[in-house]
Amino acid sequence: MLPDNELKTIYDHIPEGLDILVMHNCPKKEPAFSGVQGSQLTLDLIKRGQPKIFIGSHWHGLAGHWKIGKTDVYNVSILDDNYEYVRGMVEINI
Repeated sequence: MLPDNELKTIYDHIPEGLDILVMHNCPKKEPAFSGVQGSQLTLDLIKRGQPKIFIGSHWHGLAGHWKIGKTDVYNVSILDDNYEYVRGMVEINI
């Protein structure tokens, strides 16, 4: 992963109002989730741009679905932190 200052430069070029935004990183959950991290920068991007759907996976412990404002957030990780398969394929109906 790039450092946040380099990611921010890239994120600043992502337009607002996208239907679907897919990236490797995943946002920080609010409130904090069992000490599992997540990216504050990605959270800020979603709050600013409000895509209809966001798909990411980097933070394995945050796997699942939740909302940030109007955005449906999906962390589609299928591995645990030891890179063992713990979930099956994720299907998102849009």
